[in-house]
Amino acid sequence: MKKKILILLVAVITFSNRLIADEKLSLFCNGDEFKLNPLTDSILLCSGITFAVTDLFLDKVIKLNQKEFSNDMVFSIEDVNAFDRMFMNDYSKPLDYASTGLEALSVLTPLCLLGTSKNEWLTIGTMYAETIIFAYSFKELGKYL
Repeated sequence: MKKKILILLVAVITFSNRLIADEKLSLFCNGDEFKLNPLTDSILLCSGITFAVTDLFLDKVIKLNQKEFSNDMVFSIEDVNAFDRMFMNDYSKPLDYASTGLEALSVLTPLCLLGTSKNEWLTIGTMYAETIIFAYSFKELGKYL
């Protein structure tokens, strides 16, 4: 199952890059670089939505990698792999608030569109949505590997 998900992710990334590679890329922007391509953007959005739905299906329907926990369970630091163990810390309420605040700020990022002309809102908003959905989906699907 893990190999199939990984192969699917690699195939979509490769296919998406092939579509995008046909466009001319330049280091100097002249305003023509950020245009919506109905074929490319629909494939990117649909594949991102497919990944998100796949994650929800694996999580809610199949309940893959879910474990039951109770308050009286005791965990050992030795149960965590050596690499992740280096980054373990006790719970910190200030860090919890800080991470929640940063998450809220990242969700409000599209407000930057107010500083651009209205004819760019759809293009930038679509690219933002594609980025967010892929970032979320890959993060969640990566947990199953």
